[in-house]
Amino acid sequence: MAVPRARTFDEAYLYMELRPCACGEAQFDRQSDHSSADGAFVVRYSGRCPACGRDRSFTFELPTEPPVVSFDVRYGPDDVPSTLLDAGEWLGAAELFTMNAEAVLGSGDLSDDDLTTVYYLLSAATAATAEVLKFAASGADEVPEASFWTPAGRLALQVAPERFRRDAIEAELAGRRKALADFEHRYEAG
Repeated sequence: MAVPRARTFDEAYLYMELRPCACGEAQFDRQSDHSSADGAFVVRYSGRCPACGRDRSFTFELPTEPPVVSFDVRYGPDDVPSTLLDAGEWLGAAELFTMNAEAVLGSGDLSDDDLTTVYYLLSAATAATAEVLKFAASGADEVPEASFWTPAGRLALQVAPERFRRDAIEAELAGRRKALADFEHRYEAG
């Protein structure tokens, strides 16, 4: 059985969060086991669901080279689309990150931890939106239907196919980049 390939740890973590336990709980206290074989670096995350006690586990092949250290979220190389999450899932994740950032920003006085959380969420939303664009081949006007292989992804395409046109994705990405830059500018002196 082939092990799913994650391009980064960020991508593996997001994949796990988007696949909750049967009881609906997304989080679990993960323990990891690492192994290397035939030039592949494999990580297995396992633990128990805190809500119902079910065992959960995920196994990924990850790149062998060390990850790039950055304050910004990065799900994968600039030119390689995901094989874990489909285009619709990426756009849905971007929307969730944005909504959560707006909720924290609207909660009143912001602590340093709140500011860090908002920065992470806005960076993750921007990176997730950039992931959608990777599915549109160079010069293509839209993301092809084959880029939607999960029920959630296919539903996103069915409900709003216009959102997966290149111009719409580029506009959404520009808006998310601007929101991140505006946030940085507003809070850099704080």
